[in-house]
This record gives sequence, structure tokens and C-alpha cells, in this order.
Amino acid sequence: MSTLSEVIRNVTSMVDNAELEAKLEWPLSELRSCDKVCSRLSLAEWQLGLERVYGNQVLHDGRFWEIQGKIDECLKSVSRKTHTLRLWTQKRGSPDPSVVSYRHLVILALKDVLEAFEHFCILGGNPTGIVFAYIEKCYGFMISLGQLMYPYEDGETWFTGHTEYLDGGLNNFLLDGGKNIWQVPENPTLAAQILDDTAMPASCLPNWPEPPLVVRTRGPYGPALSENVYNKQQ
Repeated sequence: MSTLSEVIRNVTSMVDNAELEAKLEWPLSELRSCDKVCSRLSLAEWQLGLERVYGNQVLHDGRFWEIQGKIDECLKSVSRKTHTLRLWTQKRGSPDPSVVSYRHLVILALKDVLEAFEHFCILGGNPTGIVFAYIEKCYGFMISLGQLMYPYEDGETWFTGHTEYLDGGLNNFLLDGGKNIWQVPENPTLAAQILDDTAMPASCLPNWPEPPLVVRTRGPYGPALSENVYNKQQ
């Protein structure tokens, strides 16, 4: 996942319509290990290190300054939930009564990770400096929690691929606004579509040198989407 939108789609797919009461198919000892990555102590030490290294950058980057506190709260919320999960598996504590299973608690933590990623939607380009450090931390949290959604060994491919990408420095990771180019507009009138179906652009998306596949046409029952036959790529 080399773009913000891909990350958001991936995490969303894991938490949407998930079976909250289903068991996590992991040994308890391994299940507790996610608290090592997301622990409150390691997060606090990481944040202190960032302040020493990137303190001045935050002061001069107004856009990131707007969201830094919100992302910090999301990460702290993840740490609290993984700590609760560890205590729960050790029968030394329990979460809020509304939490019905270990999986439910992991899903709630993943939703915090998703919210953290969504805050980056106001930024663009390839992240550098403190922004990259935060993306890297969120990505690590996503991997640590996301792997738990799969059976213990069945998720190895998913885990390995994303871990290798993270270890490789998130090469060419792009903050693209978190937009889903495949999402169909909710407006049933298709008001956002191009009206003139004979004047289609050669390309409609950055780095996507193909003409649109569909256009809006006028039908007997109102606007409809039809195949773009005017500007097909030869």
C-alpha cells in the first residue's frame, strides 16, 4: 500500500462489517505481543524523541500542527486498548462491558488507527521529516493490530508484505488525500459528471493516461452512465 487512500481502504475493509464476537485465532501469548509495539511507554518515548529532533519543523508547518494533537490522541487510544487487551488475556482486568470479545477490542483499536490516517488527508505529496515519522508509526500500529484479524499463520503473507514495505522505509509513499477514485457518488442525479459526452478529456486523473470509461447520457428515465465511445484509447 503505497498511498494514503490504499491504506485507508485496507483498514476500512478490516473493520467494516466485522464479526465482533468471532474469536481471534491466535495463541494468547502471541496475542499479548501487540502491546509491545503499541505500549504507552514506547509511544511516550517515541514522542519525546520526535520533539527533540523535529520540534522546529512543527512550529513552521501549520498544516501538520493542526492535526498533530489529534493523531497523538488516536495513537494514545490505541495504546490504552492494547494494554487493556493484554490485561484481559491475563485475567487481570476487563474492558468496558460493551466490548464483547478480544476481536471487538482489536477492531476498536484499528478504528483509532484508521482515524489517525484520515487526519493526514489534508496533506499532500511524499511525507518527510516529522510527517513521515508519524506515518511510519501509524503504519506499524496498523500491522501489529491488522495481523490479529487473520488466523495465526494464515495472515503471514499479509503481515510479511507490509512489514517488508515498512522496513524498506515506505518507499515512495504518497499522501494523496485519501480519495477513493472508484467510489460512486451518492448523488443519484450524477450532478458531478461531465455533461458534454462529446468533449471528454484525454485523461482525467494524475498519472492515469487513459480516457474515462463511462460518460453521463440522457435516457428516457433520467441521466445514466454509458460506455465512452467518443474518446477510446487506440
